[in-house]
Amino acid sequence: MAAAQLVPAISLRYLNALKGPQGQVVTYERQASCCPFKTRRGVVDNTGMLDVYAVTWEGKTTPVTLYINMYRGGRLLAPQGFTAAR
Repeated sequence: MAAAQLVPAISLRYLNALKGPQGQVVTYERQASCCPFKTRRGVVDNTGMLDVYAVTWEGKTTPVTLYINMYRGGRLLAPQGFTAAR
């Protein structure tokens, strides 16, 4: 797990629940924000940004890039190739 580097609490909760395909602990690092979009929950001018994370686990040589939208609620699911803690 990466140090809390301006990672929103909801994103931390989600990333900390992700596991590798066989339940491995994942590590992640925030890479950037990108891809502006309009949302009522946006802080500035009703605009939100996706947060980009590099995620890996023991034995995984190439990180997986995940784009997280912290502005929208709903049921959280693990991306294909991942599992999740309950």
